[in-house]
Amino acid sequence: RVVKSPKSYNSQIGVPLSVWQMQEWHEVGIFEAGISKMGEMQRLAEMIRPTLGIFTNLGPAHDEGFPDRRTKA
Repeated sequence: RVVKSPKSYNSQIGVPLSVWQMQEWHEVGIFEAGISKMGEMQRLAEMIRPTLGIFTNLGPAHDEGFPDRRTKA
């Protein structure tokens, strides 16, 4: 009874596609959310509406969208 993001659907387009898979009978949803510029995580969180979040990685991808890694984190 788990729904999850297919592949790497972690973008502004992929997250809603992942969330739309949810059905009434799902008990748990596991969704990946990735950002490439400031403000994106807020929008993704509003779509996912998580009760629990797990931060797994802060890598160099999309660093150009942020003034520094601290801001990105």
